[in-house]
Amino acid sequence: MSRPSFPTHLGKSTTMEMFLLWHVHKFPDGEEDAKLIGVYSSRELAEEAQQRAVMQPGFRDRPSDFCISGYTVNQDHWQEGYVTETHADVIRQWQENNTQAGAAPDGPK
Repeated sequence: MSRPSFPTHLGKSTTMEMFLLWHVHKFPDGEEDAKLIGVYSSRELAEEAQQRAVMQPGFRDRPSDFCISGYTVNQDHWQEGYVTETHADVIRQWQENNTQAGAAPDGPK
């Protein structure tokens, strides 16, 4: 059985930028509700998608919450490890620190 032939340009490194359209609703308490609307091959296509989305319920109430970010493909964008810390972890740590210091253990206000 013979190997399939592929175009010779495949496998060669090329730089390509994609554009991500996000809608990020920030709440007063600091929480965020981020929605990835789509990934587009040009900024213009991302802007066109934004114009379509801004007509929809919810999005039309917060039109300034859209963000378009460019990303280069075939490149690591996260190059470090991570630590997961939930809100419950933060509150628990705060309570431990403040209980030891004699403060009320009911959490930050």
